[in-house]
Amino acid sequence: MNVLIVSPFFPFPEDNGSKIRLVSLLKSLKNHDITIIAFKEQNELIKDEEIKNICSEYHIFNRPQISYFKELLNHFSSQPLLISRFFCKEAWEKTKEIVRNKKIDLFIIETLLMVKYAEKVPGTFLILDEHNLEFIRAKSRIVTSKNLLVKIYNYVIMVRLRRFELKAIRKFDCCMVCSDNDKNILVNLLKTDSVIVIPNAVDTDYYFLNRTSINGKKILFIGTLWYEPNRDAVLYFVKEILPLLKSRVPEVEFIVVGPGPTQDVIALSNQSNITVTGYVHDIRPYLSEASVFIVPIRMGSGTRLKILTAMSMGIPVVSTSVGMEGIAATNHKDICIADDPREFCDCIYKLLFDIQFSECIGSGGRALIMSQYSRNAIMERLSGLWDHIKEINCQ
Repeated sequence: MNVLIVSPFFPFPEDNGSKIRLVSLLKSLKNHDITIIAFKEQNELIKDEEIKNICSEYHIFNRPQISYFKELLNHFSSQPLLISRFFCKEAWEKTKEIVRNKKIDLFIIETLLMVKYAEKVPGTFLILDEHNLEFIRAKSRIVTSKNLLVKIYNYVIMVRLRRFELKAIRKFDCCMVCSDNDKNILVNLLKTDSVIVIPNAVDTDYYFLNRTSINGKKILFIGTLWYEPNRDAVLYFVKEILPLLKSRVPEVEFIVVGPGPTQDVIALSNQSNITVTGYVHDIRPYLSEASVFIVPIRMGSGTRLKILTAMSMGIPVVSTSVGMEGIAATNHKDICIADDPREFCDCIYKLLFDIQFSECIGSGGRALIMSQYSRNAIMERLSGLWDHIKEINCQ
């Protein structure tokens, strides 16, 4: 098949969950002719060696810069700002040119951010890959907002986004989501059978750890830190949970790894026993030294690849219920789940000092990943989907 993919990010290096998901999708299509249109930050350096081995054609555009004036005007538009931020006329024209000159059998739009590039033509199967349900993420902000005016503002944003997102999904032949929870939400709202679950996957050969002992008391969080659910999670942990833990374990260290830390996150490194690294090329050394991996996330949807990655390394994970949504893990078998600050602290404490329990959770998590979330398993599922689409196009 001739395949066209439009993505808001370049897939390499695989340094965040969205990129890892996209690479799994690309590799599952390796026997097809792939063209990708992707965006990058203005100052982002692109190394294209790996993409050349997968795609026959690729086009990279700088992410558009939107003025403050245009942001203000967007409040009077039916189109959410996050969609406007990714619209580039040159990329749109290149998309139309490829669709016009190539017989595209499969057209994949990566995330809601790219829906303006979707073009439905006869003989083309159109898929939206929803990494998150954006309106659910917006809804979470209402719950976590403490200021009444901010709550009202977030509610207005959520309503607009919900209307736009549901209308957009209806235009696609198929919508891929990360979890059963996201699927159930869409099926109930849209009354459709065109939503399918393709879980996130992890490279279990790359994320593998064989260690006999753990030294120190290091608590680790990994994530893109300008992303609001991750930023909120770090600030929430430091304010509500870490003081409880330090009163019991004074020597505990909290390591925050990931690109784009905001000023309030950077400022945390002024506190004793807190380290904010910023971007790192390889997260495995940090995972290998961690005693516990935490996911105190309170908003968003989809599934967190950070959890799958830590589990693949055999690191015990403590997460909120929201953080582990969409992952078929069992509390106190593969993961520890806690939504209350004191309960979250208790779980970390037990994992730090009960070695047998820690090893049990770590090995349980690794076994779960191997059976359900390995890249090979998910690629097989995707390959079956592509074969089905090929049959449809041949009819």
